[in-house]
Amino acid sequence: MEQPVLLVMPGDVITIHHIKATNAYTFAGSHPTELRFFDRLWCSPFSLGNWAFLDDQTTLEMPATMEEFMAHWQRLRLTGDSLIATVRTTPGIRPIIAEALARELHLQRVIYLLGGVWYHKLHNTQPFVSRGVRMMRDTLKLDLVTTFPTVYQDSVRAQLRLLRSMQLLPPTASPKRLQTLAAMVPYLTMLRNRPASTSAQYAVAKQELTGLEREWVCYALMEDAQSMHRPIGPLLKDYRTWVMPESRFVRSLTHQDQFTLVMPNQQMATNDTLVAPDGSRQTLAALLARHRGKVIYLDLWASWCAPCIMEFPATAALRRHYQGKPVIVIQLSTDKDKQAWQQAGKKFLAGVREQYHFASPTTAGFLKRFTVNSIPRYVLLDKYGIVRYADALRPADPELKSLIADLLVR
Repeated sequence: MEQPVLLVMPGDVITIHHIKATNAYTFAGSHPTELRFFDRLWCSPFSLGNWAFLDDQTTLEMPATMEEFMAHWQRLRLTGDSLIATVRTTPGIRPIIAEALARELHLQRVIYLLGGVWYHKLHNTQPFVSRGVRMMRDTLKLDLVTTFPTVYQDSVRAQLRLLRSMQLLPPTASPKRLQTLAAMVPYLTMLRNRPASTSAQYAVAKQELTGLEREWVCYALMEDAQSMHRPIGPLLKDYRTWVMPESRFVRSLTHQDQFTLVMPNQQMATNDTLVAPDGSRQTLAALLARHRGKVIYLDLWASWCAPCIMEFPATAALRRHYQGKPVIVIQLSTDKDKQAWQQAGKKFLAGVREQYHFASPTTAGFLKRFTVNSIPRYVLLDKYGIVRYADALRPADPELKSLIADLLVR
């Protein structure tokens, strides 16, 4: 049995006691009526935890026919109506908690109803679902339909009307609202007699949803495709044309976990002096400005760092690959011993023009700003001199070229 889920407010103090022998829980707090209601929900098909297609025993079984499915949903709908009425009229349940619970219970019902897409032949013939879903699909013996029954379409239409009348999705909204919207999209896609491929669902979500809901659901579709190693390039390219320029969803899809949006020449690099092998000096800001208009890949290394030197062949291959293209590979030594850097440079980087040494690595603002505490370390900047990946992929990683290609077309 899953662990209980409670809905609480900032400042609430709740004591939870777990009885391991029976896997039971007891709750104590300043709002006992709410806690008793949560306990009641936990033992019902309307637990606030994650769930999919639930029968009265909260199993992952589904009725064999759509008629049985609809009958089951009607029973759940009535149960949900009763719970919503109870939570709204029970003394001791705070209004803000009551409304949040009513929303969650309504979303539970809609999610279950949208599970009816499993009975459609288009859903059961599509090859582009995850292995786990395929195994479940093959295990279930369902009586499939080629068209959603009118009663099902009417029920979905009524529930979606209620869903859309709810408050628009704020950044801190319940994940179940996203789950509900994401479940609605394949239904609307199949309603158009189209298999619910990622691209088809994306087109429907883009057309039917608005605002953050549209941005969030389209992101979820691409993230799911990525997890199954399916290409999302064309969708991502389109996505970038209508989301905010630096959308956190784009950063996630392009693995920009260390995304910083820092322009080094404006922030910290104007005082960081670099020394070239011939003894000439320039600031890091000046170096980056000289290469403005190119994607810049910085390789931070030191003479004593064996893993750094082991990556040099891959760095050299990367430099050759982009020769004649607007991509520059720059190697920056963080050696405290200038002589050690010079000797290592002569040995391992002979003929490499774009290699430099931080004149004062212990005080370099760039190294401090990006917390360069270990090496090798790689930093990727776009054509405008903005740091896009403060902890970029290593040169031997095949995904690096995809990230560079993405920055080249921006």
